[in-house]
Amino acid sequence: MLVLLLAAALLTSSPLTVSAQVRARDVGIRTTDGTILQASYFSPGKPGPGILLLHQCRLDRHAWDDLADDLSSGGMHVLAFDYRGYGETTGELPPPPRPLPHDTNTKFSSTISGSWIGHKDVELAYKYLSSLEGVDKTRMAAGGASCGAAFAADLSIHHPEMRALFLMSGQISDAAAAHIAATSWLPVFGAAAMGDMPIAYEGLQAAIATSKNPKSMMKMYPGIRHGVEMFRDHPQLPRAIRSWLKNVLGTDR
Repeated sequence: MLVLLLAAALLTSSPLTVSAQVRARDVGIRTTDGTILQASYFSPGKPGPGILLLHQCRLDRHAWDDLADDLSSGGMHVLAFDYRGYGETTGELPPPPRPLPHDTNTKFSSTISGSWIGHKDVELAYKYLSSLEGVDKTRMAAGGASCGAAFAADLSIHHPEMRALFLMSGQISDAAAAHIAATSWLPVFGAAAMGDMPIAYEGLQAAIATSKNPKSMMKMYPGIRHGVEMFRDHPQLPRAIRSWLKNVLGTDR
């Protein structure tokens, strides 16, 4: 059984510069093997939906800081965490049991079973977020970039309470694509750069095209940036994500 621990020793004042109404702090989430997943939690200071943000492979949780602050100021409870071996989380993700050729420059594959430790950590972080005071468990969401998009999409398969999913520059599993096609209550926002590798958007684009939810959409941007790196060239993208999430989750700020 996964055990959650929010230890007092792991609660610190966040070093982030955040909006006046947003309460941000660093937290630690203990796994069953004793690893502490280092995370940042952004609270709007009132009840609202929860969203888990999953970073891309060569970055860490702080890649989401600006967007997390913005989403929280819009009424959402936001959690981002460092995977094992990334950022401030110690340890190392074990190699996936069945790596694919296109995964050679990443530490995990989007096609691995949910029993693999990376998926367990994502599930643990999601349960931690949903347990926090003020988080509306009926309006949960997840977002991810690159390999984080694969994690977010796979997470949605197991959580019918999830009401929004946004994915950037990521290849998703066949199971996640089938879930998107079959789940009319799950709107999906996708974004990618037209000059990126086709593998970063073709499957995502095809999956969103099969969505039966009228609020699902795919946005393609010029350039070659990957994942959150698109924010540099396209400042309208984080604004579009916030606007879309507020619309589908029903926040009032």
